[in-house]
Formats: sequence, structure tokens, C-alpha cells
Amino acid sequence: SPVTGTIALHPNREKIYVMTEPKGAEIENGEIRIYSTANLALLKTISYFGLSIMDAKFTKDGSRLFCCVPSRGIIVLDAIKDQIEPWGELPDYPVTFGLGFDGASWVGVTSLDISSDEQELYISLGDKDGGLVAAINIAQKNLTRTLRLSQTTCTSVAVIGDKLFAACLDGVYVIDIPVWRQHQ
Repeated sequence: SPVTGTIALHPNREKIYVMTEPKGAEIENGEIRIYSTANLALLKTISYFGLSIMDAKFTKDGSRLFCCVPSRGIIVLDAIKDQIEPWGELPDYPVTFGLGFDGASWVGVTSLDISSDEQELYISLGDKDGGLVAAINIAQKNLTRTLRLSQTTCTSVAVIGDKLFAACLDGVYVIDIPVWRQHQ
């Protein structure tokens, strides 16, 4: 049976997205299994390259699902068509925005959240130098800025209003999003 990473309930509550990877797989080959919440019927299975998704967030309108693939990057799912939205060079591979594994320093993507105005996606990261958060412009599909916070890994992020909370192994950091945006 597969290993389950996380689940995400669609905002309309009609579908649930279950992120899995084959148990004992020799290659990284994850799946997103979409089920009906009415009868638990499997509606669709979407394959991608990477380990099991550990964090996933829907936009308010449910049109996109942003997925965090540990040590690989982000996958964006078009939740209307239920297919991977190509943001990178390879459609079924997580996009790294230049932050992924480059052979010199490991960067682990651990968590994500969406700004209240849905203009940016925030991801928490860790590399050999410690923890940081990154801001991704959703409309332009690119990295806009990073902020190094700690000498330890950042493990999760949460947006509340105009504040970004970032949990690192040494504590919680609070970032004022409008101020951070001015320093691009």
C-alpha cells in the first residue's frame, strides 16, 4: 500500500486530494489521488516526480492547489481540470525557482502558504546555512525575494492577515508582509 503524505479538502467540499507515494519505490514517483467526498469514489490519479507531498493549500476559489514536495520544490495543480499546471521546464516535475538541489547545497522545501491577497506563495526552506522563507509571485510564476531568518531550518509557515509566521527550529519569526514587499 502507498505511503500517504497529506490530504487537502477542496473548498467546495466535493473532492478530497490524497497525496501518496508507492511504498518502497526505487524511483521517486508520487501520486495525487482525487476522491469524491459524497461516495469516496476515486475520480482521478495524477502522477508526478517526487516524494509524497507534505503540505498543500488551495486558493480561496479552489482553482489551484499548491503542493510542497520535500527536497524537490512546488507542484501547482489546476484544480478545475485536475491536472498539473506547468510552471517549470518539465510539466510533471516540481519547480524549484532556482532554490532546489544544485549539488552544492541542499535546500529542503518544508511548508507553504498563500498571502491573504493571493498575490504570493510563501515557502519555508532549509539549507546548509540555515532557514529562510521565499516569496513566489503567483501571477508571474517567479521567485521575488527570500529572507534568511535563522541558523536552523525553517519548518513551516502560516499567513494571518498581513503577517507571515515562520517556524524555525530555534523559534517563531513574524514578518510584516507589506514591509517585506517594499524591500524587493
